[in-house]
Amino acid sequence: MNNSCRWLKNRWPLVAFAIYWVAHIYIWGIWGWGDSELFNSSWWFDETGHAFFGTMMAFTLLYYYKTYSLYGIFRFTGKRHLIKDIVEDVAIYGILWELIELGWDRYLQPNYLDWLSKAQKGAADTVIDLVVNPLFAFIALVVYFFLMRLFRHIYEKTHPNDGNAVIVEEEVEEVLGMLHDLDKYIRFIRKERLKQLMPSLREFFRLLREDK
Repeated sequence: MNNSCRWLKNRWPLVAFAIYWVAHIYIWGIWGWGDSELFNSSWWFDETGHAFFGTMMAFTLLYYYKTYSLYGIFRFTGKRHLIKDIVEDVAIYGILWELIELGWDRYLQPNYLDWLSKAQKGAADTVIDLVVNPLFAFIALVVYFFLMRLFRHIYEKTHPNDGNAVIVEEEVEEVLGMLHDLDKYIRFIRKERLKQLMPSLREFFRLLREDK
């Protein structure tokens, strides 16, 4: 097996995620923008995009954290903490995307690309978008961990001789979960990053009110 095939075999989820995000940006970020009213068919199509954004971004971050971030140490800080971190990240990325749409509507579209549609439909639409992103991320992660727990339970029932391996894994997870100092430090950094974004978010909603 040559080096390129070996690289693809080890990192195929990254390739799959990259292909998905290129398609997502094209469908809902370029082709999907269009004039629509709140709650009509075009609006629901846009909200479907935000639901997919929240779901797939949650799985993308879950894969990254469990595979690469500090060589997988995040998997041992507890599922609840991991879900919380990912949902917060999805919410932040959703805010950044809405800021990009605002910049498009205020500067690029009217000044250079006026034949193309605006990205945002008003303050109500934006608020709903910001809620849908983390909501579907949370739902996706809860369903994922529930199914993993169910599959593990079924596996233990069908392969009772492998029970010791499961116990050892749980003990390792519990011990490493006691690294609360590292976990608290990471949370502190995330909160500080969110605080830095708050002025931009307030300015974002101020500009939305001016556009009405």
